[in-house]
Amino acid sequence: MRVSTLSFCPMVYSLADSSCWFKTLATSHRFRCWFRDITAAGGCLAVDVAPNQRLCYANVEGHTVHLHFADGPNGTNWVMQSTSISANCVHIGYDPTSAIGRLYIFTEEASNAIKMYYTDDEGGTVSVAVTVTGSGDDVSAAINPVGKRIVVYHHNNDLYRVIYDPQGNVITASSVIVTGGVNQGKTAVAWRLGTWFAYYRDGGNSLIQISSIDDGETWS
Repeated sequence: MRVSTLSFCPMVYSLADSSCWFKTLATSHRFRCWFRDITAAGGCLAVDVAPNQRLCYANVEGHTVHLHFADGPNGTNWVMQSTSISANCVHIGYDPTSAIGRLYIFTEEASNAIKMYYTDDEGGTVSVAVTVTGSGDDVSAAINPVGKRIVVYHHNNDLYRVIYDPQGNVITASSVIVTGGVNQGKTAVAWRLGTWFAYYRDGGNSLIQISSIDDGETWS
């Protein structure tokens, strides 16, 4: 499958044929966009850049999560690692506090459960799964500079979030931040300069942005 036209991924847009990804909140223009001229099998693309500028994108092929790595900013010498994770869709995020390049992997299962893993060796081995929720889809996640994680997902026309501390403990359990009117489709969440931003599509298919200035507890 060639990368589809404007396939919305968390803070990432993939455009047809040019295989171009944009990180819209990146502070460096150099890393807002990177290219890989390739026909990718599978689907459900996700991408992130490590603090050392190591590039990674993930896709799901045959219900297996595959990770692809290269050095930035030009994205050369790509290597692919098949993981032991089975999923329908995937989202990834590097931990900016990790000295060893820990990569978090968030998956949507066939059962509609959303699970979270991490790898410290670029997918060679992965952690035991942590269940974020037993019922949800369209997962996205972001990690701020001190390691706090917020996971956002859609369920029954509502938008939910879970907040984890840097050690992986739940600070705020799964709860609704937007009630009703949330269309099924990819969500997004990001942190920038002390503010968390979340994105979703409403019933009219408009892209809506909400934000939180109290570390994800309240949103407007």
